[in-house]
Amino acid sequence: MDRKGQVFSLDLTFALIIFLLIFASLLVFVYTVSDTYNSYSYLSITLSLEKLNAMGNIELNGLSNSFGSPANWVGLPCSNIASFGLLRTYYTLSLNKAYSLVNSYSSCFYNLSQFGTNFNLTLSYLNGTPLYINNSEITLGSKVPANSRYVISLERFLDLPKGTIIEVNYKVWS
Repeated sequence: MDRKGQVFSLDLTFALIIFLLIFASLLVFVYTVSDTYNSYSYLSITLSLEKLNAMGNIELNGLSNSFGSPANWVGLPCSNIASFGLLRTYYTLSLNKAYSLVNSYSSCFYNLSQFGTNFNLTLSYLNGTPLYINNSEITLGSKVPANSRYVISLERFLDLPKGTIIEVNYKVWS
């Protein structure tokens, strides 16, 4: 029996298996990890989430870390407001601004927001109970749709004038 033929075919089989493994790995890498145009690739998902997170942080920081522009924007027409801020003093929530934003300036906020209506802003106590001012729940935006591709939830904490901590939760999606 000629053993040289068997060794050659075994070598060829192993070489073919190794080649197919390397080729399949390369295909998996190209079509899942590195393709930014493939919306299901890891890189594309990561870039989309990072962009959504950065934009959400900018908007939430503007709300929770500033007085707004102008600082006394309550009572002004929408055309005179450059940005909304919820602070009364540093780290203290202005109840008047929060109430006015939800009840009088919601359409202005939608127009200034980078997300249009694809956001939800909720102010609540640390135990999860919503914050009510003048029997009005302080929430703005819509609920997260079930068919959203990406959802980012961001949180900040502010103090009430009485010393109670309030959670500002901001969800954005695409």
